[in-house]
Amino acid sequence: MPRSMIPGRVDITERPSSVEARTYYGDWEIDLVEGKKGTGFILSMVERKSRYSLCEKLADKKASTVAEAMIRRLQAFKTRSLTYDNGLEFAKHLEVGRELGAKSYFCAPYHAWEKGLVENHNGLLRQYYPKGRKLRWNQRGFS
Repeated sequence: MPRSMIPGRVDITERPSSVEARTYYGDWEIDLVEGKKGTGFILSMVERKSRYSLCEKLADKKASTVAEAMIRRLQAFKTRSLTYDNGLEFAKHLEVGRELGAKSYFCAPYHAWEKGLVENHNGLLRQYYPKGRKLRWNQRGFS
């Protein structure tokens, strides 16, 4: 499925100005950090107003795996909107939005800076999990 074929994709230009202004709690930016050659993934989620962040280790980046993890982790939090890039791992955003009562928005292609808070957060994660490092999970954490 091409990126432009993400079902129900709504462009970030349609996102309410209150999200950009950080007026309310519950507006989240979402991204996926990948280990070397798909050896593991970190689902990274940051709330825009509080800057509260959540991470979830994932074995794969299937849309169903990512959706299940997002629902599981975010159901305890207020969720008004979710902002993604155009990765196919976010193709089940409608299901996530339905479960969490949130609207989904997608950055323009190759405009990751439009969700700059989570990109900055990923940069901090990369201090501990540099690009090119395998993200295999063991009993003590990522190795």
